[in-house]
Amino acid sequence: ANRWNVTEKITRGYLQFDIDTKIGGMPVTGNIGAQVIHADQESKGNSAIGTGSGLQAVAVSGGAKYTDVAPSLNLNFKPAERTYIRFGVARQIARPRMFDMRAARNFGYNASLSNSTSLDQSPWSGDGGNPKLKPWKSDSIDVSIEKYFKNNKGYVSLAGYHKKLLSYIYEQTDLVDFSGYPTTDGSSPVLHQGSTTTPVNGSGGTVQGVEFTLSLQGELLSNALRGFGIVLNGAYTDSNVKPWGPTGASAPLPNLSRKAANITLFYEKGGFSIRVSERYRSDYRAYITNFGAPNFKGDVNSGGGFSTSQAEKVIDGQ
Repeated sequence: ANRWNVTEKITRGYLQFDIDTKIGGMPVTGNIGAQVIHADQESKGNSAIGTGSGLQAVAVSGGAKYTDVAPSLNLNFKPAERTYIRFGVARQIARPRMFDMRAARNFGYNASLSNSTSLDQSPWSGDGGNPKLKPWKSDSIDVSIEKYFKNNKGYVSLAGYHKKLLSYIYEQTDLVDFSGYPTTDGSSPVLHQGSTTTPVNGSGGTVQGVEFTLSLQGELLSNALRGFGIVLNGAYTDSNVKPWGPTGASAPLPNLSRKAANITLFYEKGGFSIRVSERYRSDYRAYITNFGAPNFKGDVNSGGGFSTSQAEKVIDGQ
């Protein structure tokens, strides 16, 4: 079941109109447009049971064809010299993992349930991918205000964003037809359907945050500080998704810290450069791998290997 392939053919067309005008005497630039994305995806693999001389495998395949439309609008306002307000709204799309798109699966057969007529007691079971899986999607709004200092000596900015996740990939149990599959004991079961765990497209969640950045060269404050500088960055991000299905509990996005900050002190003059940086991130949900084979399915359930990774600081110099 670990032998599989996925083929993706993506065709993308776009139409874009540039914007260069004035509103009440204020310059406004940007663009508006849309992408049309057609996906043709296919996967081939094996459904397998047993090992060694007891191995039985069935070739499986599947796929999907679909088209997405992703419009976007980007505007840049210039209310004052070296000052910009940027606004963007867009549909954003990200392809799913190929492991989740595999057609292959492991399947099981319980001969003691061969006479069962209840799907809750089906002799068949399975665990695999979904070759019909569609991408992650979000509708996003981004806003920032940026002030650039004279002679390109730095800038300060404050940005905010909100993403509504329209689709979140999670694991769920679904019925699969096992007609034609071999049984481990040669019996003829009454049922040919069974429950299989597979990734599907579910309802999404939200991600929003703010970010502050200051980049400053010392000579703006005093000629005695020529060559010295500092870069400060801080971000606060809040997320809420249902990674275990629409009826499951809520949790933050994995690997996403709520708080993050960076500071860099530097000296650059006469071809000589020194930099010292410190990065901080608060705790976050992470998949922790212990001894043994990792669970590539990832965040399948609330006890599926995800824990809280502690906050960390990293200092480096160059």
